[in-house]
Amino acid sequence: MSKKSLILKAIFLCTILSLCTGCNSKLQEKHTASKSSESTLPIITIYAYCNDNSLRDADTVVAAINEYIRPLIQAQITVEFMPFGSYRSQLDQILDSDDPLDLFLSSKAFDLHREGLTVPMNSLLEKYGGGILEALEPEYRQLGHDMVSGDYYGIPTCFDYATRLGIEYRKDIAEKYHIDMSKIHTLNDLTDVFHNLKQADPQIHPLISASAYHPWDSLGDNFGVLMQDAPDTQLVNLYESEEYLEYLLLLRSWYQNGYLYDKTANPGSDAYYLRSDEYFAAFVSAKPGYLVQEERYIGKPLDFLPLAEDFITTDSASKFLWVIPEKSRYKEKAMQFLNLLYQDPVVINLWIYGLEGIHYVIKDQEKGIIGFPDEINYATSGFAPFMGFACGNQYLSYVWEGNSESIWSETQSFNDQAQRSRAFGFHFDSSSVINEVNACKIILAQYEPGFMAGVYDLEEVLPVFQDALRKAGIETIIKEKQRQLDAWRLLSYPKNSGS
Repeated sequence: MSKKSLILKAIFLCTILSLCTGCNSKLQEKHTASKSSESTLPIITIYAYCNDNSLRDADTVVAAINEYIRPLIQAQITVEFMPFGSYRSQLDQILDSDDPLDLFLSSKAFDLHREGLTVPMNSLLEKYGGGILEALEPEYRQLGHDMVSGDYYGIPTCFDYATRLGIEYRKDIAEKYHIDMSKIHTLNDLTDVFHNLKQADPQIHPLISASAYHPWDSLGDNFGVLMQDAPDTQLVNLYESEEYLEYLLLLRSWYQNGYLYDKTANPGSDAYYLRSDEYFAAFVSAKPGYLVQEERYIGKPLDFLPLAEDFITTDSASKFLWVIPEKSRYKEKAMQFLNLLYQDPVVINLWIYGLEGIHYVIKDQEKGIIGFPDEINYATSGFAPFMGFACGNQYLSYVWEGNSESIWSETQSFNDQAQRSRAFGFHFDSSSVINEVNACKIILAQYEPGFMAGVYDLEEVLPVFQDALRKAGIETIIKEKQRQLDAWRLLSYPKNSGS
């Protein structure tokens, strides 16, 4: 090779090296600028529910959400997932501290609003909440609306607002002992079933839980209720009602005959007991897809029998409301992100199910059916909260395998067709009678477990219980609740007037 050629080659290599160095420098500058830009974006601090503390991949999922939402809302999120058992106490501590908090879920949003801890969302919804307003019918928006002030203080998630009271039972045990559950239409019909089951196997406990059966609107605390079939909005003292007495008498007879298991000495969830072949049934509140959910969790064949009309109350429908606290630093950004949880399927599926290919795989693209990847299950997955009800608009999410492909439309119909309480939308402000409420709660906690287990002699204990509630001020509570309910009726829609 000639000297001239060597010189030209050297010049060419130097030029290429210079260009590459320049490209790398520009790429590095771009990466650095991107990281710098990310670090200056507002960070929305969110508190949300989880089933337990085992969401090992939560940070990875949140990182994926951030990657997607940064160009959409010019912000990013950090999420603290907390288990149900400790959620309220931890949240109260955060609200009382200087720690950042911009968005959180609450079952006590009305109380927080009353205390001045929440932001009125009206203007935020109008400006940034188009997806929320589209997802929620006006009837359901009222669950986070103060009729007096006109403020929206909370946004309900889309889930099963109604209740379907009935009995959940072990299908395999019913088949084994030839128990025909199709003949059951009322609570009293269960007596023969329990008798036959106990005769077939004396070791079986026919019923393990009775407290979930409550066909009335508790109006927040059960101190002044509306029965499901109430013809008007006149409150009654539940604990002195004929309906309550009849229920307690039935539970008492079941206990005396060995049909009702007293688990007060050995507390445990219904699922804990139903995993054992020694227990048959429990009263529960069901919904579309309930059996799929329960069988996945319990691992036994189950069935469900409704015992009351589907019913919707303020309490049942306002369990999960998104709230922006007054202390939030980024109120507008919080609403923008919240809107994505009601409008954007990508964000919704990430929030509920995690990462495709890691936490779930698509089983049927056309029908939107997903499930666990091979060799992954609920226990081994790093992100399997199964808490779409605590998201936003889960109706835009995938359907988990085993459920009906139309589960979300079935849930919406379940809500829309359920019988409305005559006080649906009413929130009781107990602040003026809080001492009486607290005193009555103490008495209720002392007596109710025994009543629900059927262990008390009703002729002896029930009058003592009723007298203790009267002395604690239950009649004062009912009077104040009735006053507020009557005032609410005058402001509410005609269909809620109770007439």
